[in-house]
Amino acid sequence: MTNFNGKSPDTTVELIVEAASLQKQANSRYDQPEIENVLSTDYVGIVEDRLPFGLFVSTTPKVELCIVILNDGVPCISLHNTTDESYQWALDLYNRYRQESHPLEQWQSNSTSPNKMQ
Repeated sequence: MTNFNGKSPDTTVELIVEAASLQKQANSRYDQPEIENVLSTDYVGIVEDRLPFGLFVSTTPKVELCIVILNDGVPCISLHNTTDESYQWALDLYNRYRQESHPLEQWQSNSTSPNKMQ
């Protein structure tokens, strides 16, 4: 996400995150730079579902897609593609999860964890 965000400072960055993963990172003192990256995006949506993989899409300066497969939070493989078909697939998938998401602020106010993100 940092790599995509740093490519063009005028780019809108949106992120959908699974709640359990974000809570785990929020509770970890080692992941604070990653949490700051999440909080600095234009829109952060939280979903309760388990997300099957990480999906990064950029349209600036060209269409670029990266799928990251994780094993217990550790990246184990990444796939890159720049075709229009892959972009459409990723956009459709993203829009599906975005419709199911709720804003980070709502998740923070509803979190019952004593270590909830501030």
